[in-house]
Amino acid sequence: MTTFVSSTCLGGGVIAKLITRARALDIHAIELTAGVLADGNSIGSYLRAAGTDYSWLVHNYFPPPATPFVLNLASLNADVHSASIAHCQKAIRLAAELGAPFYSVHCGFGCDPRPEDLGRALTAAPRFNLDSAWQRFVTSLDVLCGFGRDVGVRILVENNVLTASNLVGGENVLLLGVTADELVRIVKAVGSPWLGVLVDVGHLKVSATTLGFDRSAFLRLTAEYVGALHLSENNGIRDSNEPFGADAWFLPELGRFRELVRVVECRASTPEEIRQCMNLTESACLGEFG
Repeated sequence: MTTFVSSTCLGGGVIAKLITRARALDIHAIELTAGVLADGNSIGSYLRAAGTDYSWLVHNYFPPPATPFVLNLASLNADVHSASIAHCQKAIRLAAELGAPFYSVHCGFGCDPRPEDLGRALTAAPRFNLDSAWQRFVTSLDVLCGFGRDVGVRILVENNVLTASNLVGGENVLLLGVTADELVRIVKAVGSPWLGVLVDVGHLKVSATTLGFDRSAFLRLTAEYVGALHLSENNGIRDSNEPFGADAWFLPELGRFRELVRVVECRASTPEEIRQCMNLTESACLGEFG
């Protein structure tokens, strides 16, 4: 299975420039996410014009909506929820057009933050009952799985990242899909073969530090549901999407996921860092780290 590179690694920006940077690095498998601009063209047509030797994935907040908002499939706000469903359906259609096997989306929130709140503490955002948010999220995923089934695109939900600043009274009351048990519960509640999990190992490291659970146990418990991985490193306190070296904690774990899609997701990395992360990923998937 090819190792993909996130558009985050390539610096985002206008699609034409992103493709130029990727071509210079001989990268032909790219995940498109937030921060990529459509350059005024039809996105699907533009990407197909890049050449048939490219493979594409569509992730979360891509293609960028005309009016920014926080994508939240668990929102109890009717406007936010409606916008979130519509965005995901548009993304699923694009994934089908590009021949992507899945569309991946973040797990929902038990609050409604503003775009400028992301990356900061969310404790002041309008909050709603997490059980009600969970039910809304499950219902939303059921809708999207049906939509994806009709066009041949699977849905993967990505584990949320829980920092200490988002604990309320020492507990998580804001974010869905942080622990392995929560993700498995979501997948089983939807009960569709068109739903799986995307594990972000950077999110996992921070959440495990915050809540004190075992990272490797998380991977074992979710393994049968995992369809893809996001790979980056951080200090366990903040999800900074750093490049990783041969000492990265997750490399010995990758052997069990060798048949799955993996995406290097390091923020605005140098060509040398991107290539190193790709090489390490592929070596790890061959069992060279454990």
